Amino acid sequence: MILKLLMIVVASVSGCVKPENTDTENVSCIKSITNQDVISGDIISNCSKLTVENSWVGYLCLCRINTLNKNYERARAACFKAKEINPFSADVYLEISRMYDKQGHSDEAITESEFAVSMDTENFEANMLLAKLLEKKDIEKSLKYYRRSLNILNDSSNPDIISQKKIVISKIDDIESKIRDSISEKKKNEYDKCMSDFKKTKNEKKALYTLEKCLSMRQTNDLDLNFTYLNLLYTNGRYQDVINLSSKIDEKKLTGEKLEKFYYIMADSYFQSGSSKNSLKYYDKLYKLGMNDHTMLLKYAGLLERDGDKLTAIEVYKKAYSMSNDEKIKEKINTLKLATMSDDDILKDMRERMFIDKSKVVLSQDDKKLFYSIKLAEKKGAIRFLEERYKGYANIILRDDDGSKRLMSQGFYIYLKYISQLAIKLFQENKILPNYLFKLKDENNNPIFDSKGMLTYEGMIAYYEATEKGNKTWYYPEEVPVKKSDTSDYKKKLEKIRKDMADNGYDEISESEYLYLVKATNCPEDILLNQPCNLKKVKINDDVKYFACSSLKCSSDAYNTPIKLFTYIVSYREGKPIDSSNTSRNFFGSTTQKKRFCEDGKIWQGPELKNDELAKKQLEKDIEMIENYRKKTENSIKNSNPRPSMN
Repeated sequence: MILKLLMIVVASVSGCVKPENTDTENVSCIKSITNQDVISGDIISNCSKLTVENSWVGYLCLCRINTLNKNYERARAACFKAKEINPFSADVYLEISRMYDKQGHSDEAITESEFAVSMDTENFEANMLLAKLLEKKDIEKSLKYYRRSLNILNDSSNPDIISQKKIVISKIDDIESKIRDSISEKKKNEYDKCMSDFKKTKNEKKALYTLEKCLSMRQTNDLDLNFTYLNLLYTNGRYQDVINLSSKIDEKKLTGEKLEKFYYIMADSYFQSGSSKNSLKYYDKLYKLGMNDHTMLLKYAGLLERDGDKLTAIEVYKKAYSMSNDEKIKEKINTLKLATMSDDDILKDMRERMFIDKSKVVLSQDDKKLFYSIKLAEKKGAIRFLEERYKGYANIILRDDDGSKRLMSQGFYIYLKYISQLAIKLFQENKILPNYLFKLKDENNNPIFDSKGMLTYEGMIAYYEATEKGNKTWYYPEEVPVKKSDTSDYKKKLEKIRKDMADNGYDEISESEYLYLVKATNCPEDILLNQPCNLKKVKINDDVKYFACSSLKCSSDAYNTPIKLFTYIVSYREGKPIDSSNTSRNFFGSTTQKKRFCEDGKIWQGPELKNDELAKKQLEKDIEMIENYRKKTENSIKNSNPRPSMN
């Protein structure tokens, strides 16, 4: 059967090339000569007859036959003769290209195919042959000609070439896949080389440049690599980029030193970018891990202090002090302790020192200023002075059980008289007019001496600054420097916040009142500052203000917790502070359970709270207490008659 089909093909081809045919018919016939088996004597004879007539088609035919028979010299001669006769035929250049391809001369074959395509861009065979030849030389260019071949097929109605559409599409898919693989491999190699260069780079600036070049080639979710990138951004001072990259790092997957380093990088980057609140968040996390770096502790404590959290700042400063015994840190701790002392604490301390009567329960502003003067004297060496000059004297220094020492009333006034005399001498040396010596003011227009010729608290500050720093800190009344008006928006912000708070049922409370609540209620700050207690701690520039809910307008829970909390403030303001150690005071007054406002870090919600009638009566009592306090305050202001200014 196969032999019969072959005989049919041979017979068809042998009778195809004829001198009387047109060139187009003969070229079509020549194209059907695809192997040696179909070459017959008739074909060779007919092709030779055409060459006698100097027909380029006859030479084209002999070129094809000799190429198939591997008679390349004869084939070459025939091909170039055809080219000489018809130099503008794409079929001639196509045949020459095939001849070179059979010989393995790929460059020459490509050149001739390109000529063929340039002469007939819509020639399917020329485009296909060029595409095939280019596969090993230039795969992307090869794809271009396979795609052009497909376009020719799509526009063609020739049944002889349409049948090859599947073959062309398959070729295109195969080459596109190879190109993708090649590009991927190339990129991988470039990335690998880049990462190799990065790992060899010691300079941090160059390392960052190289790593960013690598990451521009390939984005990654690799935790270790992103962490390395984060660290390099930080060491190169690109803090905002650190913050932007941090979202790609899952801190839950970090452990040990790496987690600690991540928290520090984030804390410092936010700090350097001006976001103290976010910086503080990461320092909080770092501290919970057991932060032991002295520098980090000081930064954290400073942020806490600026944020108004003086109690935690003291705790952190203490840890830093335990590592260095730095006296400046100790001084900072003492200053903060002083700032966080409640009025009750100050009263207790002053009673023990014999500065005030034991029956006194309300701290006045003068008492508080005196207390600050005492602490300043201690800070400046008053105790050492007294021990050296008044050894053996009683009631001048109080010695506590833990070995610490405090100034007593008699000792303080001895020291105050001593430095007041030194201050007078200082001012006399600076040619202060005698009549004006006791009328001197500090830069804030505060008197430096009191009516008895002793330094005031402000006078002590002015004296120490003058002697320790050499600054001029005293002024005649008429030369006190005029302070520049505060150009900041602090006052506007404060006014707006106060109005908004008042509109929502809040009263402003002092820092000492806030600290009193912390102590008296036994509640952690996070309980007081959240629902249902609803205390507000508002930061305005570098200042912190506190507000407490005093109205049903801002009391959102069923137990009216904020109202009960505000009664603590009222009691405190009226000189009847609730003793924090008195466990008989509970949420709704005295009960058999004798619980405080908070127990074990939670608001007490004992069985007495389930009694609706009792709860209602207690609420009415609390509201009445608050209203009576408001009326007394209003009447006091209305009836006050301040003396007119002497100026």
